[in-house]
Amino acid sequence: GDDQLRQSKFAYNDKERLNWHFIPRVRKGLPLRDLEGKSLAAAHRLIRSGLSEAGYTQSLNVMSLEELLYLLEKGDRAKRRERRDPEKYYLSVFGLPSLKGTWGWRLEGHHLSLNYTITNGRLVATTPEFFGANPGTVDAGKGRRIRVLGIEEDLARQVLKLCSPAQQ
Repeated sequence: GDDQLRQSKFAYNDKERLNWHFIPRVRKGLPLRDLEGKSLAAAHRLIRSGLSEAGYTQSLNVMSLEELLYLLEKGDRAKRRERRDPEKYYLSVFGLPSLKGTWGWRLEGHHLSLNYTITNGRLVATTPEFFGANPGTVDAGKGRRIRVLGIEEDLARQVLKLCSPAQQ
């Protein structure tokens, strides 16, 4: 509806475009949890358009960890749910989507910040981009260890080991 459009829409040069982070915090934009049916499907088509199939799957995996954190953390259920919700990720559109001029969009929430800039119909920037995983490792029983970003983490550690102290 109109309220959802207002929530998601910002001027391209709005200071909110540079206000990105990957920690749980108050965010502006339209939360995915407020969408359903065709609107939610369209939001996921937009998200998928900015990622490879592997990247899209990885983003869904990162978001799904919020449910695990909800179950693991202690305290009041309602407060935990407000803080930990796999659909508490926000879409924002900066400027007017068009084949001419510059505009952008962002998906952001805990451990995920995807930012896109489009100029004259061409993707010109995908930064800042952040994928994180909390927890990094899920021990789900014998032979059932899950590491959402395990390959990436292992590669990063290998690169650091190969670096000299100055390079690190």
